[in-house]
Amino acid sequence: FNVVQNVPLCPVIKFGLVTLPDEQDQKQKTNQTETSSALTTKNTIAKEIEENGLLSIPKARIRCTSSKILSKRDNGQMEFHEEMRWDNVKQPTKTALAVELCARA
Repeated sequence: FNVVQNVPLCPVIKFGLVTLPDEQDQKQKTNQTETSSALTTKNTIAKEIEENGLLSIPKARIRCTSSKILSKRDNGQMEFHEEMRWDNVKQPTKTALAVELCARA
């Protein structure tokens, strides 16, 4: 379904590296156990991405796939063959990969 009938959709996938807040700091601020603090932090970040998109996360390092226009011949399917790199990741164990599917007209 397109908003404008004569403009085809162009799917774009956004990949972002999101730095997770330090669980020890969160635990001390809220007096929670380590497990519940980690879940709260991850749920908060996931909710923010779901409601406002990946660009709403400060300091997220985002890469996007190239735009490809879907035609009726594609039958709603698309393949992406692209390589994405993130160099100089400082704390990979405190980083999450977030994926967002978008569409451009």
